[in-house]
Amino acid sequence: MNNNISEKEKNHNRLKWVFRNLKLESQYGKNALSEIKAYKNSEKPELEKCFSELNNIISVFKIQKDLFGKFNNYFMELRNIAGSVKNLSADQTLNETELFEIKNFSILVTDIIELAAKENILSDSLKKLNLKPVINLLNPDKIVTRSFYIHENWSEKLKDIRESKKQIETEIIAEKDSLKKEELRAKRGEIVALEHEEELVVRKELTQKLKNFEKDLEFAINNIGIFELTLAKAEMAVKNNCCIPDLYDFNPENQILIEEAVEPEIAESLQTNQRTFTPVSIEIKKGVTLLTGANMGGKSVALRTIALNVELVIFGFLPFAKKMSLFIPDFVKVISGDLQDAKEGLSSFGAEIVELTELLNLLDSGNGLAVCDELARSTNPYEGSRFVQALSDRLQSSSSYGIIATHYDGIKTEGASYYQVTGLRALLENGSDLRSINDYDLYKLMDYHLIKSANASIVPHEALRISMLLGLPESFVEKLKKYY
Repeated sequence: MNNNISEKEKNHNRLKWVFRNLKLESQYGKNALSEIKAYKNSEKPELEKCFSELNNIISVFKIQKDLFGKFNNYFMELRNIAGSVKNLSADQTLNETELFEIKNFSILVTDIIELAAKENILSDSLKKLNLKPVINLLNPDKIVTRSFYIHENWSEKLKDIRESKKQIETEIIAEKDSLKKEELRAKRGEIVALEHEEELVVRKELTQKLKNFEKDLEFAINNIGIFELTLAKAEMAVKNNCCIPDLYDFNPENQILIEEAVEPEIAESLQTNQRTFTPVSIEIKKGVTLLTGANMGGKSVALRTIALNVELVIFGFLPFAKKMSLFIPDFVKVISGDLQDAKEGLSSFGAEIVELTELLNLLDSGNGLAVCDELARSTNPYEGSRFVQALSDRLQSSSSYGIIATHYDGIKTEGASYYQVTGLRALLENGSDLRSINDYDLYKLMDYHLIKSANASIVPHEALRISMLLGLPESFVEKLKKYY
């Protein structure tokens, strides 16, 4: 079955932060990132191999903290030779700059391979690559240098021409008669023309010999970027204490286990404001999991954290979590946020229905993960709660895994799992008398941990309390209380 994670999902804001913060220096690494695809459930062995390679590199990076920087020094010098190799493939004679870039590329790639081999982190694909014959071809001297010019060792005729040019240049310098000086310069021009002709002959010969290594160069172009991307993934994983996920074959008896997961972009933003991210831990069973909690309680952040980390695994990245176990879903579908789409002329509710229709079609086609944040929030509560109830029932009867955050009362589906955000419950149960508070203090007092609940059909009613704490005028509060 095809994996239905679309380009829209790959380019979603959830993943953009991760992609943007990868340290990729070369165009090859950036190309590899732009071309990544989600793994299918049939590709579980390939994904496990990917994580095994990452685990090996991570173990080395943790010991040798400057090793990633050494690799990056090489990658930042890599020039893009794709155009030169394309010209080689088209039987076009390469110019001196192209020959220089191919030589330089081959030296740098060889250095990268040798360093990776020395540290025992070389990918299997690059073990097959050997560009030393290219270096030897383009480096007629015994000492390998990064510079390049059309060397006389490639042509005795070229050597003789340059000797003649050198001799006549000496004569030009020594000649005092201006007329004879001009004659010598004209003669030098003729020799320079001969030199260019012979250099063209040499370049043609070198181009023809390079044709033998065309496939090796193409292989290097395609695989060196993948290796750079792998190193960048490992560096990010070390920096953020990511875990190696446990992958299992799809089994409706198994749960998606997420322990202490983090949404790095939000965590970074909180840290800037001297706040800390509360890690998300949850067990998602087949069917539906309902998540409720107070306003400002972090439900949306929790769902975003879950979706991001599942998607990262599917794209071959390590999750920002202490522990994670899951199967490779056929799809990840997220319905979240303001879906107003001016381009399509849809209202928020209309856009939600389009997304909901896509989800229902996916439920009929495979086993995936559905993440829904406050579905039908943009319509009236009477009808909105019925949409949530119907989707909850549909997810429970499917072979997929779904989690719905809702503020509607009375949503209850037989067999469903229930979670709540702790919120201010502990403080209120302890009889805390909090009369006035600002937003920052509220953040410190709010408990964002998810806790299992036997029955979440009754949603916590903390909106009034939070409004009072945030300074809602007492006269209005008194009016409001009449309707509670």
